Amino acid sequence: MVNLDKVKAHSSSLPSEIVLDVDNLTTEFQTPDGVGRAVDAISFNIHRGETLGIVGESGCGKSVTALSILRLVPSPPGNIVEGSVRLGDVDLMQLPERQMRDVRGNDISMIFQEPMTSLNPVLTIGYQIAETIRRHEGIQRSESKARAVEMLDLVQIPAPARRAREYPHQLSGGMRQRAMIAMALSCNPRVLIADEPTTALDVTIQAQVLDLIRELQQRLGTAVILITHDLAVVAETAQRVIVMYAGRKVEEAMVDALFADAQHPYTRGLLASMPRLGASAGDSASARARLAEIPGIVPPLTGVPSGCAFAPRCAQATEQCTAEQPPLEAKRPGHWAACWHADKVGV
Repeated sequence: MVNLDKVKAHSSSLPSEIVLDVDNLTTEFQTPDGVGRAVDAISFNIHRGETLGIVGESGCGKSVTALSILRLVPSPPGNIVEGSVRLGDVDLMQLPERQMRDVRGNDISMIFQEPMTSLNPVLTIGYQIAETIRRHEGIQRSESKARAVEMLDLVQIPAPARRAREYPHQLSGGMRQRAMIAMALSCNPRVLIADEPTTALDVTIQAQVLDLIRELQQRLGTAVILITHDLAVVAETAQRVIVMYAGRKVEEAMVDALFADAQHPYTRGLLASMPRLGASAGDSASARARLAEIPGIVPPLTGVPSGCAFAPRCAQATEQCTAEQPPLEAKRPGHWAACWHADKVGV
C-alpha cells in the first residue's frame, strides 16, 4: 500500500546529464506460432542519479527491455532487430561482443529477479563478487577478496567476512538480494538495472532493500532503472515512470503527474487496483470498496491487436482504437500517452 500524499516528495527536477539513451529499441522472438515483438520501438533516456521506473503487468516486455539493453536476449529465438542504446557517446548495439562483455557489470549492472537462481550455488558469495571485480578491474586475487568483503559490509550484511565464505543457500532471501546488489555495484556502474529486486521478499525486507538501493545511489550517483509491477514501489522510489503494455510504451511522466492525472486507461486501471492507506474496517463503504480489476489478460506476442493493444480490455475503446495504433503524444508538458481518447480517461 502507498500513501499517495507522499508521492510528490520523491519527484524532483531532472539533472542535465543523460547517461543512457534508448531509441526505437525493437526485439522479436521466433515462436511456433510466428514472430512476436516483445519490445516494440521503445525509446527513453535516464539521467545521472535518477531513478526511472518501468511498470506494467507480467508479459508487457519490461524484463526483455532490460535484457535487450545489455544484449543478453538469447539468440535464437530472440533477436534485436532495430534501435540504438547509447551509453554516453557509444552505441552498445554496434559494439563487438568482446567489448560488450567489458560493459556488462562494469558500466551497466543488473540485479536479476531471483537471486537464488542468479547466483552460482557451488561458489561462495565472496568468490562471485571478487570474480566480477577481477574481471573488470584486473586487480590481484587477495585485493579482490578484500573488496568483496567491503561490498558486503557496504550493503549492511552482518559479519561480512564470514558471509563471504558462505554459499547462496546459507543466506536468507534478503541477504541473497543484498549480495546481488553488492555484486552489481562492485565496479561502481553508471547505470544499475534492478529487475523486480523485491520479489518474494516480505514487506519489511522489501523496504530495507529499496532504502539500501536509494542510499547507495545517492552516494555513488548511479542512474537506476527500476523494473516492477508494483506502483507503490515506484511511488516511493522513482522520479519518472514509464508504463509498458504489450511491448509498447503507453505512457511516460514524472511520478507525481502520473499519480495525479494518468492519461492512459491502462495506467488508470493499474492505479485503481492499488490498495489505499486508511481504508480500514471503520471507514465508510466507499473507502472500503472492492479494488478495481482490469478485465482480460495481456495478449500473447503473436496476437497483439493491430490497433491499440489495450482496446480489447478498455471500456472506452471505439472503432478507431481497434483500427489504428495511437501515437505516443504529449498530453501535458513532460507527460506523454498513446491513447486516442486521453481527454476522456477517467471521465
